[in-house]
Amino acid sequence: MTSYVCMFCSKGQGEVSKMIVGQNMSAICNECVGTCAEIILCEVLHGTEIFKLAEMYDPINSGICTIR
Repeated sequence: MTSYVCMFCSKGQGEVSKMIVGQNMSAICNECVGTCAEIILCEVLHGTEIFKLAEMYDPINSGICTIR
């Protein structure tokens, strides 16, 4: 059985609930998908681009978005 690692956070398959694997065998975990969804939602709601690599893993608690 192949074991996958998230290309965003480097967590292994056993450390997360779900791993989404593309046709080219690249993978992203459910936690990073959730973080990406939060970033996109904040950008849509606030009409601004908030992406900062250092804050990417915790956009809510970092204070860059409160999703209101």
